[in-house]
Amino acid sequence: MKPTPNLPSRKPDAWLKRSPCQAAVATLLVVTAWPALAETPHRVVAGDTLWSIAEQHTGDATQWRALQQANRVADPHKLRIGQVLNVPMGAAGLPVAHATVVFVQGEALATGPDGQQVGPLRSGASVPEGTLIEVRDKSFVRLRLADGSAFGLSPGSTARLERLRRDDGTQQSHTVIRMLSGRVESEVVPRQHPQTRFDVHTPMAVASVRGTRFGVSVSPDEATSEVSAGKVAVRSLLNRRQTTTLAAGDGARVGAAGGLQRATLLPAVDLSALPSTWDDGEFVSFALPTQPQAQAYRVRVLQADTPGAVLREAWVKDPAVLWQALDDGPYTLTVQGLDKLGLLGQTAEHPFQVQATPAAPLYRQPAAGATVSGANLTLRCTELLEVAGYRIQVASDVSFSQPLVDVTRPDRCEHVAQLPPGSYHWRVASLAAGTPNRQGPFSLPSPFVVSADAPNAGTDADNTTFWSPRAGLSYRVQLAADAGFTRVLSDDWLRGSQVALPTGGEAVYLRWQSRDTQGHTSRLSAVHRVTPSQSGLRTEDNKPVRGGDNTIGTGNSPLQQPR
Repeated sequence: MKPTPNLPSRKPDAWLKRSPCQAAVATLLVVTAWPALAETPHRVVAGDTLWSIAEQHTGDATQWRALQQANRVADPHKLRIGQVLNVPMGAAGLPVAHATVVFVQGEALATGPDGQQVGPLRSGASVPEGTLIEVRDKSFVRLRLADGSAFGLSPGSTARLERLRRDDGTQQSHTVIRMLSGRVESEVVPRQHPQTRFDVHTPMAVASVRGTRFGVSVSPDEATSEVSAGKVAVRSLLNRRQTTTLAAGDGARVGAAGGLQRATLLPAVDLSALPSTWDDGEFVSFALPTQPQAQAYRVRVLQADTPGAVLREAWVKDPAVLWQALDDGPYTLTVQGLDKLGLLGQTAEHPFQVQATPAAPLYRQPAAGATVSGANLTLRCTELLEVAGYRIQVASDVSFSQPLVDVTRPDRCEHVAQLPPGSYHWRVASLAAGTPNRQGPFSLPSPFVVSADAPNAGTDADNTTFWSPRAGLSYRVQLAADAGFTRVLSDDWLRGSQVALPTGGEAVYLRWQSRDTQGHTSRLSAVHRVTPSQSGLRTEDNKPVRGGDNTIGTGNSPLQQPR
């Protein structure tokens, strides 16, 4: 995966330090989905300012920006006595409401209206008007408003909930979200009152919509908006002759000079060939179809049973994505292409299910590629905590189309088989405890050869455990004397795919994780229990350890045993 930067870094400091006049001039784009609000005329008298007029008519002096925009006042400090201004009345006298956090992934910090930091947001928290929200990298937050509308903030976003007003009696509401950096994606319910407003302000754009789904992004030199449902009108504020109406599937970009470009969004890619189930306990990876016109892709994983709950996000140039494994459960993968204007295309969705537990055991014997006797051949593997049993299969083909051995063992991961000479593969899976008939994924097959000339291996376990390695992965293996890993015996990254165990009568506990060549690291595996069969430390080829280094041989890299 080759990550591309997220939407350009947008630090809020410069915007916050601007005066009200400068902030208003910086707005380049207006998006609206319905006719202008009802207006009340006001004749300017000596001493009037936009602040005082807004305070007089709406009870909120900060509405001076809407007053300036509605009347195209070039200099808010120079009002002409006798001049008639039309005052939008949509927000007058509405009670203060709040937003509710419905989902948080990672960390999102909140600063209250009084400037005091109130700490990380938590699901279910009530967020008041005036709160500043800062979303950390690899984090997401979604909030719901009093009227049922919702919006989500992407990683690296900073937004202020500038206005949260709602009259439950009349069902009129007025919401203003001021985006200082990043991206917001909104799902706005149809308006329940003719003067209801939902506005997203940015240093480069204002979007005013109702009953639609849309996204707004801001960078230092452009603003973009894409519509996935409904219709919105777009108007550049620096070039008022440039206007357009966007329907679902359309987008627009306004540059720093005020020029407006509109385009049809890239179509959704076809994800039907992707797998619908995933049983890998290390990583979740997708090889996505390419789109010739796409400059990059935004790929997300959402929690299927929680709308808008984004768990993973990646911006990539190559359509290949790899993430650390997900918990078992249903998910939705979404993919959007990014065109040359910086507009995100239509969303492709692909539901998939993760079932990676209970984890498969690791192999003990026979060793991978070993030649063994078929008489009383012992198949043995590690045991996991809190599983109900194990299923062991042997087949002459790697696809296991017709298993020659298919047994379930409720106690130990071990089976004695009688096999004629030939080439074989074996694999093993764990059975879930407390859930009848639920089996975890099989381990990757391990080959072995049965020969009449090979010595009888009997039932003695080798003093190693191993797994079928994957290309490009290295492995960290931890060994401990207890299942809680409070007494760690060794901890190291290996280049091989097997580890020799400290020997003796006591059980040893093992867990591991993998890392690819780009540094992506899986989470630690489930805990495996192994009971060594011999005494004394030995190397992986079963030779006694000699000398004073106290190392346990493991492929090409030693595991260090604490002194």
